[in-house]
This record gives sequence, structure tokens and C-alpha cells, in this order.
Amino acid sequence: MAPKWNWRPLLYVIFAQVLNFILAWGFYGYLVSRGPVALSPAAAQNVLEHSQSVSFIVTAVSNALAFLSSHAFSQAVRQALVIFLNTNDGMRLGRLDVGIKLQTGSIIWALSSWLPVSLIFFVTTGLQTPGWTAMFTPGPVVLTTALSGTELDFTSSGFRGQDADDYVTAIFAPQVLQWPQNAQASGTAATFSSIGILSTFAFDGFTFNGSSGGVYPATIQLTDSQSMSRAPVNLLNFSTLPAGLSSNYSVILQGFTADVTCNTVENTVTNTTTQFKTEVTNQGISQVLLGTFNMTCSGQPDASATLFYSSKATVALTCTAPDSSPSRNYSVTIWTNIDPFMYICTVAPKVTTNLVDYGPLINQTLLESKNVSNPGVAETTIFLAVVKHLNLAQGLMDNPFSDSLMTAWNWRNETTDLANQITAAYIKGVFEFCASFLREDFAIGFTGFSTNITRPITGVYRVQTLGWDVARDGVTSIAIILPITFVAVTSVLIVLYVNSKATQQFRHPGFDPSNPLDLMVAVSAGGMEEIFEGLGQPTESGLSRSVQLGPTTRKRHGFVEISGDNEGIRLLSSASYGYSRM
Repeated sequence: MAPKWNWRPLLYVIFAQVLNFILAWGFYGYLVSRGPVALSPAAAQNVLEHSQSVSFIVTAVSNALAFLSSHAFSQAVRQALVIFLNTNDGMRLGRLDVGIKLQTGSIIWALSSWLPVSLIFFVTTGLQTPGWTAMFTPGPVVLTTALSGTELDFTSSGFRGQDADDYVTAIFAPQVLQWPQNAQASGTAATFSSIGILSTFAFDGFTFNGSSGGVYPATIQLTDSQSMSRAPVNLLNFSTLPAGLSSNYSVILQGFTADVTCNTVENTVTNTTTQFKTEVTNQGISQVLLGTFNMTCSGQPDASATLFYSSKATVALTCTAPDSSPSRNYSVTIWTNIDPFMYICTVAPKVTTNLVDYGPLINQTLLESKNVSNPGVAETTIFLAVVKHLNLAQGLMDNPFSDSLMTAWNWRNETTDLANQITAAYIKGVFEFCASFLREDFAIGFTGFSTNITRPITGVYRVQTLGWDVARDGVTSIAIILPITFVAVTSVLIVLYVNSKATQQFRHPGFDPSNPLDLMVAVSAGGMEEIFEGLGQPTESGLSRSVQLGPTTRKRHGFVEISGDNEGIRLLSSASYGYSRM
């Protein structure tokens, strides 16, 4: 009696491919359900430090899984060939040739109809190793945590009340000496940034790219403050912050800035727009003069300043209230002893909404800007602080304001337009810092207000580490699983289909068509003498002939052509093949 069919190879195929399928989609499903999965900080650091070893291990595991899947697919095709060769209908030699090439992973160039199919299997089996590697290799992962807190609201009714007005005025009193140096640094940074030169400005332990933008840094933990004892924590409502290799955060903050435009006029006392009346007395000190400067203000008290000044002096005068135009702008007139021009600058305060990114540098992206329609004490005080800075931030023999402008002037083409641009940028930078300084003082903990003067702020804390994040790659995460899935599903479908054919006793279940020795043994039985005449003869005509495994007319076992003459022989039972395999 012929041996029964050995079901173990088919069970092996199903087990191996189901294992691959579950592992691939289970891992993917776990990542989808969990979101980003990060390594611990220690593990992530080890991966960075031993990246070559990690790549070797991941590739080795991926190769093992890919080999298991490819071998199972090969066994599925082999079992299908053996089953069909054991049926009464046998198998055409052309299809046997195709099956052997699919089993061995070859591309079928000779048969154009099978070329696309062979290419599909060749590519998908080859993509399994890179697919597993891409799936298992830890990559960059960003973990996010929501942040929330409060900040001073320049537009709140409480901030525009009498209590706030008195406090704002006190902040910029002459005895508060901490702010002029930072104001100068902010103005200088803004000046150089306006002409395309990277310039930074440090304030309260944070470094801004350019000026401060009128925001106060949102802090998660206490930081040293340059002007006060400690900068407060104003981001409080967050869960436990994750750890990783590096971190940064972004917060949407209210800023305070100004649109500043400057124009030059001849530096003469006869100018019809603004007049300077100068009285100079030589005090016996070389290059140092005592001067009184006056400016007429329409509908307001005249502006004046009496000060010692040198040949490098800068004098800034302004009226104490905004003009009567619908935009309610401020203006300042700047005179320098070394410049052939006077500058008349218009300052229009604006409340902004900025996306502030906190990394090595603080970068800001403007989201919204709106004019201050009715400037109050805060806006006026900030503007007057800018004017005060221009007058006081200079020595008898030096002038940081003029030095900054002259450096930028010499760096670029010396034109009147450039002079207007850099002067406006300097004033804007100082204006923004004064707003930040005001926010800092309120944030320190002043609680003398009966109404709320704060607004809620929100942000995102990000931790960069290593791990797995399928959402980051989107469709790519699924695409790398498709070759693994295709090979697994195809293998299982093959064995399920051939199972429906394997209902009888089988001859030679260990026959392997991909083994050249097995093929030589099967052919040497002599059952194919009428199909091929030998080497050198065309083979195309024989591809349509059908063969099966069985006894030949010589009582040998091997390939037998199926024809009417062999009908009786095909139905004979046969002994085992002589040696067994899977």
C-alpha cells in the first residue's frame, strides 16, 4: 500500500507563517494602541553608544524571521507540486517548471505570462528582511505633554486700572537700575538681526534669537534672574514630564511690540517739524558740554532735557502722550552730535500672540498682531522708558546706542534708508525688552490687584528619545508589513488549497522537485522517453505534456507521461520511493 500523506510539512508552513503574521501585525497593533513607545533614557543612550551592535542584532533577527517565512513558502510550493504530481491528472511540465522556479525564488524570464508573478514573489520575499529591520530598529521618537499656566494680560481691564498704573510707573523709576543694560543688549541684538546677522539676547537665563518680542519666558522650574531674586514658575498644570535624550517646549504667549518707522531730516535748528534750542557752556572739561534741549509739543507741555553731553552724545525727546491721530501713535525725535541727520520715529504699540519655541535659543513665530487702540499708562510708560534709555544709556565719552548703529552702518552699505532701518530696529528692540521687564516684575509675585490681570497660556513639552512610533511614518509603517503579510497569506492559501486535493494515498511524498538529484532519479525511470529526445532538441513542444509520479513500463518509479497507453500503469499501486523526506 502506498504511504499516507505526511501532514507535518503543511502544519509547519501554517505555523511558521501564522507566527510571522501575528508577530508583524501584533507589534504594529501594539504600537498603534500605545502611541509612541519610548526606550528608557538609559536604554536609548546605550543604543546611541552601541549603534553598530544594535544594527547587527536587529538585522540578524530580521534575517532569521525572513528565512523562516521564505522557507515556509518554499515548502508550501513543494508540497503543492508533489500533491499535483500524485493526482490522476498529473501536472503539465510547463507548470512544473514554473513551480520549481517559484519554489527556488527564481525569475521566470522564458514565459512572459508568468514573469510578473515571479517578479512579485521575488520582490516580496526579498523585502521581508528590510521590512523586519525597519520595524524593529528603534528610531527617533517625540513624546509630548500638555502644558498650561498663566501670564500677565496687557489687554485685561485689571491691568489698566489705577493700581496697575501706579505699579507700572514705579517699575521704571530712576532707582531701578537693572534694566538699562539689558535694554541696550536687546536693542543691539534687534539691530543686527534686522540686517540679517545672527544676534542673541540673554534675559533671565534664557537666550532669545534677536530681541525678546515683549514676552516673558514661560518657565517650568525656577531659574536665576538677572534683575530679581528668582524667576517664578508660571507653567504649573502638567503631568509628570517624561525623560529622554533631549527636550524642548513651545508655549503660545502674549507679546508686546511696536511698528517703528524712522525718517531723517536735516540736523538744523530751523527745521519746521521739530526744533532744538541749544545753550552750551564750556565747563573746562574737554569735549564735554552742558546743554538744554527743548521741543515744542502741540497741545501738550514742551519736552526738554538738560544734560552733559560729549561729541558722541545722543539726545531723545518726545511728547508725553500719543498724538491725536486715529492710530494714536507715539513719536520720538533723536539728535546725535556726530550725525548729519535727526531721526523722527513713529512708534505704534501692538499686542501680539506668539508661538515661542524654547530650545538652545528662544525662537518666536508671530501668530496674530493687533493695534492698541487706546494706549494707557502701561504703553506710555514703556515708551517713555525707551526714551529714557536713549538719554541715559551713555557715558560722557561713549554711547552704546550710537556705537551699535555705527557698527551696523559700517557692516552694510552706508545709506539713509539703512540708517532709518537700524534706528527703528534698535528702538523696537528696546521697546520689546521694556515690555518683558514689566511682565517679569508682575510675575515675581505682586498681588495688590482686586481684579484679575492674567490670562491662561498653553503649550507642549517635547522629549526627544529613541523608540517606535508608527504614527510618525504613517502609510510607510503599513507598507513595510505588506511583503511579510503577502508571503504569509499566500503560503497558507496554497496549503489550504492543496489540502483539498490530498484525499488519497500518495506515492513518494518525500519527492523534492527543486532537488536536482531527485529530478535525475525521477527522469531516469524512463517514463519520459516519448517527450524529449535528448539535449540539443527543442523543449517547447514538451511543456504541454502531462506527467505524474508512478511506475513506468519498466516497473521503475519516477515521472510517467499521462496518456491512454499508460492508463493501466497509472492505476497500479506502487512501493515507497526508496528514501523519505519531509
